[in-house]
Amino acid sequence: MTLGNYPDLALASARKLASSYRVQIDAGADPAAEKQAAKRAAQAEKSVAWLIDDYQTKILPGLSASTNRTYSRQRKRIRTQFGGRPAPSINGSDIATLLRRYQERGWREAESFWIVAKELFKHGPGQHVITTHPCTDIDLEAVIGKRPAPRKRLMLTNAELKHVMNPSMNRINQLAVWVLLATMVRSNEFVTALWANVHLDEETVDALGCALANTGVENRNGYGRAPDAAGGRLVPRTAAIGLELRVRCTCPHLQPPRVSARR
Repeated sequence: MTLGNYPDLALASARKLASSYRVQIDAGADPAAEKQAAKRAAQAEKSVAWLIDDYQTKILPGLSASTNRTYSRQRKRIRTQFGGRPAPSINGSDIATLLRRYQERGWREAESFWIVAKELFKHGPGQHVITTHPCTDIDLEAVIGKRPAPRKRLMLTNAELKHVMNPSMNRINQLAVWVLLATMVRSNEFVTALWANVHLDEETVDALGCALANTGVENRNGYGRAPDAAGGRLVPRTAAIGLELRVRCTCPHLQPPRVSARR
C-alpha cells in the first residue's frame, strides 16, 4: 500500500501514517482494501455526462472546427444514450449495440461514432473516472462489417452531356441548370440564393443559398464566403450566364418563385 510520494509527504508524517495503519490492521481492518473501495466509489459517482463535459473543456478547443462539428453530433448521441449512467458502467456490449444502431445511417456514420467514443473514453483513465476502456476489445469490422467500396463517379457520355447542357425547357430554367453545373451548388441553396450576394461586375459571389448567407460558412467548393472574407471567384462563363439570367429575372432570388411563399 502506498502512503504518498516524497517529498510531498514528509518522512515524519509517513511514519505517523504507517503507525496509524498498523493499528487498524491489528484491529482486523484492511486499509488498502478500504482505500480501493473509496476510489471505486468516487469513480462511480462520475457520470458519462461529466466525462463528456470534461473532455469538451480540455480537449475540444485544440481540435479543428470541422472535427468539432463531427464530434459534437456524436457526443450528443453518447450523452443521450449514456449521459446519466456512471462512466465505469459502460462496457463493450453497450458500444457495440449503438454501433449496430447507427450503421443504419451508413457505415461511415457508424465509424464516426466509433472514433468519437474511443477518443472520449480514452480520456477517462487520466481523470480517474474509468479503469477499463469499453472500446478496447471491439473490432469495428466485426460489428458492422467491412468498409463499403467507394461509389463510382457518374461519367456522362458526350450525348448525355449534350442533352443536359441543352435541356428542353424555358430559357430561365436552362440558365439555372448551367449555373448549377458551373458552381456545383446544391439545388435547394440555389433556389433560395439572392441577387444581393452575387456581384456580376466583379465576377464574385458572397454566398449561394440563404443557409450560407446566414452562417457565413464557405460551401464545399469554395464559392461561398464569410461576409468579412475575400469574395469567391465565379468560374469562367458563369458571370455571363448570370448576367442574362439577371436580365430575365426581376425578383430578388436567382430563381423566380413558382409559389407565393418561398421556404
